[in-house]
Amino acid sequence: MKYLKSHSRVLLVTLATGASIFLALAFNAQQIKAAQKKPPVVREAVYPDVGIAVVHPGEYRAEITAWGEASAEHTLALKSDVVGRIEQLSEQFKTGSRVDKGDVLLQIDATDYQKAVADAKAQMADAQLALYEEERQSQQALEEWQQSGFEGQPTSPLVLRKPQLAKARAVLEQAKASVAKANRDLALTRIRAPFDGVVVSRLVQPGAYVQTGSELGSLYSRSKLEVSVLLSDQQWQMLDVGTTQYNGDIVLSRANSSHQWPATFDRVEQHTHSDNRQRALIVAVDKPLEQNPPIHPGDFFEITVTGRSMEKLWRLPASAISQNNDIWLVTADNTLKAYAGQLAYRQDQWVYLYPPQTANDEEELTENKLAEARVVIRPLSSYLEGMRVNPIVEMGGQP
Repeated sequence: MKYLKSHSRVLLVTLATGASIFLALAFNAQQIKAAQKKPPVVREAVYPDVGIAVVHPGEYRAEITAWGEASAEHTLALKSDVVGRIEQLSEQFKTGSRVDKGDVLLQIDATDYQKAVADAKAQMADAQLALYEEERQSQQALEEWQQSGFEGQPTSPLVLRKPQLAKARAVLEQAKASVAKANRDLALTRIRAPFDGVVVSRLVQPGAYVQTGSELGSLYSRSKLEVSVLLSDQQWQMLDVGTTQYNGDIVLSRANSSHQWPATFDRVEQHTHSDNRQRALIVAVDKPLEQNPPIHPGDFFEITVTGRSMEKLWRLPASAISQNNDIWLVTADNTLKAYAGQLAYRQDQWVYLYPPQTANDEEELTENKLAEARVVIRPLSSYLEGMRVNPIVEMGGQP
């Protein structure tokens, strides 16, 4: 009896398991058939997004930015032209003091030079007297020759005392020159400022003995300040400047300062510097110490020079130029094409390019089609020509 019960239980479990397997297989077969009847899912292609600028050829005025150090128009080391002991120094002869042209800066002992003037004048008086006497004697010799009855001219000029008269005149001229030199040396005992300037240094003290050529101090002029602006050949091509005139704007500025100073064209140097192969434009600021705020020799400036107007240029962010100096255009079918960028100039964060004029086949960019172009703003090194992209306008019009 127990055997029959156990056998029945096993049979029931086996039948239940078989039924479960059958139902599972039937359900899976039904699911497979249903799945086979569904249409396949079509996935749309996803193309990488690229930021573009929609650009048009335009006219832009170039601005050249360079840097330079200011210097005075004149810088002079004061030296003594005479020998002597310094008697007096002017209160103006101190570093930083402003002096005017003709101001006496120091006085050298003039005693010996005053005596030299007196001696020279005495010699000139003697020479004048000798000339008067010789003129009288020459006139007397002529009268005696005429009264002698001799015809023609005497065989020797000594008869009429012509050489003696010429010598007397020459001696007088020499004496006058000696007086002029003595007066000049006396005047040079007073060292004067040769121009309106500022005292940079003073190297002597009262009582010091100076020789001819001794350096006394130094000055720089304050009427005009100059800045030498070194420019490359490419930058010179952007300027409408001759050798004697320039009509554009020139502005000086300093780092970490909002102040600006207008400058004027002064001249163009006509030689190329051997160390950097550049040529200098010299700009000037009149009365630099009277500017607000004042500017001084030695100040370092950023110089902005307005250049000539240039037509048919693209204005793009500097990031649009790839590491290979190419620009990437998005064509009408949203594929990429690279062109060598022909740079006109850079200004701040912008680049100004000449648009490409030739390409290949149906994608050729003629001047008419260049009325509008789509340029990738941040090209990647992984880009390939013909690669399809999804353009997103970040600058300009609609794609």
